[in-house]
Amino acid sequence: MCVTAKLQSIIIIASGKIAVRLRIGKTLRQSPPAEAAGKMWRLTLSIVWAFLVTRGIGTVPSGVLVNYTRPGDFIIGGIFPLHQDNTCRAGMRSHILERVQTMVYALEEINANDDILPNVTLGFDIRESCYMEDAALWSALSILGGHEPNGIHAVTTGNASRSRLIGIVGTSRSTTSIVAAKATNLYEIPMISGYATSDELSDKGRFPYFLRTAPPDKLQARAIIDALLRFKWFYVGVMYSVDTYGIRGTQELLNLADKNGICVAFSIAVRKTATETEIQEAVSKILQFDKAKVYVMFGGYEGMYRILQEYHKIKPTEKLTLVGSDTFAYFEEHGLQDMSLGNLFFTLNFRQVPGFDRYFNDLVASSMENPWFAEYKELWRRELGCSDFSNCYIPTSNRSSPAYHAVYAFAHALEDMLRARCGVSFASPDCELFRNGISGREFLPFLLNVTFQGIDGLFRFDENGDPEGTYNVDSFRNGEYYQVGSWDSRGADHEFSINEWDIRWPDGVGKPTFSLCIEDCRPGYIVVPLEKKCCKGCQKCASNAIVRDGVCVPCAGRFWPDEDTFTECQEIEASTFAVDEASVLVILALSLVGICFSSLSFAGMTYYRNHALIKATSRELSFISILGTMLAFFILFAFLPRPTAASCAISEAIISLCVTLTYAPTLLKVNRIFRIFNASKRSTKPPRLVRPKDQLILSAVLISVQV
Repeated sequence: MCVTAKLQSIIIIASGKIAVRLRIGKTLRQSPPAEAAGKMWRLTLSIVWAFLVTRGIGTVPSGVLVNYTRPGDFIIGGIFPLHQDNTCRAGMRSHILERVQTMVYALEEINANDDILPNVTLGFDIRESCYMEDAALWSALSILGGHEPNGIHAVTTGNASRSRLIGIVGTSRSTTSIVAAKATNLYEIPMISGYATSDELSDKGRFPYFLRTAPPDKLQARAIIDALLRFKWFYVGVMYSVDTYGIRGTQELLNLADKNGICVAFSIAVRKTATETEIQEAVSKILQFDKAKVYVMFGGYEGMYRILQEYHKIKPTEKLTLVGSDTFAYFEEHGLQDMSLGNLFFTLNFRQVPGFDRYFNDLVASSMENPWFAEYKELWRRELGCSDFSNCYIPTSNRSSPAYHAVYAFAHALEDMLRARCGVSFASPDCELFRNGISGREFLPFLLNVTFQGIDGLFRFDENGDPEGTYNVDSFRNGEYYQVGSWDSRGADHEFSINEWDIRWPDGVGKPTFSLCIEDCRPGYIVVPLEKKCCKGCQKCASNAIVRDGVCVPCAGRFWPDEDTFTECQEIEASTFAVDEASVLVILALSLVGICFSSLSFAGMTYYRNHALIKATSRELSFISILGTMLAFFILFAFLPRPTAASCAISEAIISLCVTLTYAPTLLKVNRIFRIFNASKRSTKPPRLVRPKDQLILSAVLISVQV
């Protein structure tokens, strides 16, 4: 059932029992002017916040009004999304309940341990956020102010004292953490999230009281870039969700990609509720850049999975490689393996909390203090078919260590502050912090400087309240995720280790996916840009050129490219024709035949040189042409001896000369006949330079120019 929040109730929840009991005036009168102004400012903003929440949703989901509390000398709040529907009653998330109980387990450990906060008891006040920003804000204000709407009574398991609230653990998403952190800023109460990773939350100007035990997205983006560089994936596509997690993370990813020479062929923003038109447009863009075989997925998977499904319908046999952020690593859709292989997902390096598994199973079997246990038991009763939980084992996940570290961070910081302000006997009632409570503004520096031994090593925050980052690299095969590597931000070079043989690649032979928009150029070709973004093709170099640093470089005169690689100019070795080769013998025989016919022609024209027909053919020029033809046949015999510098120079000159001797006279004869017939139309006088002597001089000039 949902409870209507009227304006009167809104004012009461914002001002709280202090306002109802008319203590505001007294409090403000007893406070210094600055402190009174601060309290009035927080009160006013609380009223505005509560009004906007109720105006935005119209009703308060009844599930938000359930809280789990236990009293103590100091209180730590908690906000967790145990349900995922609008009523906050259905869709219980079992692993979130484990996080809730991990927080309680850590507090019980601390209370039972005299080595930390001796004689000090920590209590808790845990509430629901349902993955809804409005619900997260409502729960945050309820914890911070300790007030409920008039006439509405929360279902509670105790009476938590809010006067000594030192901080809040939560929430599990960046979007809800941003909203809740704005509320904690107003009250100057620190908030530590174990799962909100957006870089936006590192902005201390906007979120001075927000810290986290999970690394920010910028480290995850760095880890993904290291994977792309490792496998030489320099041409990729990017898809990201339209939320602060996806947008901020992708922005950092694109900046790093540009700095590291990785070309992003396309980037697609995907809404969770994308329309069919948006899905089709995204698929069309993917098809346009079909050389990109690796896709980076950043953010929520819902819309991106629909795009992959549609693409798979068009190309059912093609297997893509996905490199995803941590949300994809918890996505257990069986259809994913039909679409892709060689996937790499970077998950937060969660560790199993020592002793929690047995503690949790014993608790489920014996306790009902947790108000969500009844629903949790029913969930597992259907799953395991178990009626007696004392005889049933419930497996727990290993995703709760960030909540565990958050509680210990608060505890160690509180001990440091108590010892600094109250000395060794800080648990004495005479200590002012016990009488007046903790100031979040004074408590924050102790929290930022806290250092303690966590589950997986030394834990500490940086100046932005962020921890160092370690990620597991998981791959998806046969419907299951398994770890294939790790990435650690500690150290200058970011240690990235991965076992490639544990990854099932699309080609099935252990070779990583090839994702480059570049042709595989053969030797003697250079790479040249194409019109498509970041794509390159091949262009052949000249026959006498080699490829050096991607440029065609011609070889010197007596050098020639090596035929295997075209990367070196080799000196041309002197060689001769072997007269015992059949091809050489055939050529020489044909040359002799040509010489014979040329000699007969020369002899015949000499014998009949005064014949009218011979004279009409420009006798002198014809002799030169026959001489050139005969010389062309003779030149072949000049290549039979071993070449020398002189013989090569003479041979090159004779080759040019014999061709010139053949064609220069022919050109002059044609020109002579044309001018004679053309001049006869105008006059009977012969044109100039048509006499044999003149023709010989012109022929000599043309031949000398060529030589």
